[in-house]
Amino acid sequence: MSTWFGHTELYLGAAVIVAAGTIAYYTRMKRLGLSTEEKRPFAVLYYIAASYAFFGFVVLNSAYRDVFLSLTFDRTSVWIGVLIEGVLLALAVLLITGQTRRYTAPLTVYALVTWASFYYGVALSIFFLEAVGVVFLVLLLLSVGILFGYVARETKRPTSFAIAAAVFAQIPYVLRFFHSLGEPMDLSMIYPAVLGAGMVIFSFLNTEQDLSLELIGYGASLASPVIAVSLIQWGGVWAEPVVAILVGISSLGAAMATGTAAYLYGRWRKNHSAATLMLIVALSAVASDQLIGTLASRGLVSQINTTYFSMASGMVFMTMFAMTALLAAGWRNTVLVPPILITPAAIYLYLAYPADPWSLTDILTVLGISFILVLVIPVVVFLRAWWLTRTEGGAPYRALSLTLGILLYTVVKAVNLDPVYSYPILTIGIGLFWSGLTGRLDRWLGKAAPGQGSG
Repeated sequence: MSTWFGHTELYLGAAVIVAAGTIAYYTRMKRLGLSTEEKRPFAVLYYIAASYAFFGFVVLNSAYRDVFLSLTFDRTSVWIGVLIEGVLLALAVLLITGQTRRYTAPLTVYALVTWASFYYGVALSIFFLEAVGVVFLVLLLLSVGILFGYVARETKRPTSFAIAAAVFAQIPYVLRFFHSLGEPMDLSMIYPAVLGAGMVIFSFLNTEQDLSLELIGYGASLASPVIAVSLIQWGGVWAEPVVAILVGISSLGAAMATGTAAYLYGRWRKNHSAATLMLIVALSAVASDQLIGTLASRGLVSQINTTYFSMASGMVFMTMFAMTALLAAGWRNTVLVPPILITPAAIYLYLAYPADPWSLTDILTVLGISFILVLVIPVVVFLRAWWLTRTEGGAPYRALSLTLGILLYTVVKAVNLDPVYSYPILTIGIGLFWSGLTGRLDRWLGKAAPGQGSG
């Protein structure tokens, strides 16, 4: 029988292959129009792309054995594959740093001892030799990661930082093939690897971004939905094509919410705006709710717990957006009004747990009143902002998209739809937040309607 880990490996392998393709494409575009001498520094990136391509193939092979053949994992092939990847990355980082004389010898020793230990350990069935091989393989990866970290510190390039993080993140994945701790713990051993692959992809898609936690957020926007989808896939969702599509849409919403929060973090690092920080909290709450709700739609999380978590996330979301609206309007003295309005609902919800909240009329009344009072604030402020920017110039659709997103989110939560359908619909609202907060909606519509703000 296939495992959750194997299903997650399918996505890890695909993500690593995409990372390899992204690096290769970036390198090719950078080399266009350059002389032979100018092209030479970029050639080292092809070693990195090749290393990821090879690693991705090895991971997909392991996943294929697990998911489609229901065979036990072939740890030796995985270790040898990671060894070849490590050697290629070591070659690349030595060429980048120019420290071939200083570091070639120890890295070569790590690689040779690793290969010899695996070869003789498997041939002679000596477990101790395999353990030695794992130790030296980890030393090789640590050394490569540290060297890429040094490059990142010196150059402040997100690409080097992402590669360093991805190399470190592979170590738990390698160790899992030495000793499995069971499905729940195995998740913590493969999640960092998926996150690292996502960081590499996004770093090469935007090499001008700052070196910060923003990049980790972009990696999480890929990793978190992948883990959720792989768990649901393991549960047999593909037997129901319509449900599988809906689950995919829900996961896309979680990815967009996480990615938007990461984007806002990048803005917050520059302006240190309290309003931006509140939007980060709001979008993080939405992303968490979307992930938990997607799992609950397949019965993988308790429905009662999911309902309470969803309501609590909704309170955080609505309160943060209301406070953001008040700050944006310049009404700083009233910024504590939303949390005061939502407090009775939060207390009632806390006291009601673990009873089914939908069966308690009094609680629903308190929740309804509190939510409506808080809802009015951002809707009125953002509609006013939309009207002013529409008449005076600016980015009119940013405020409008936020208003529509908030209203859609509130309506879907209020009618208590089946999670299978509600979370795909919420993805539309998240798409409105994403397109509005990043300014994309104004740019798209600005092209079609000259004279409007570009955002």
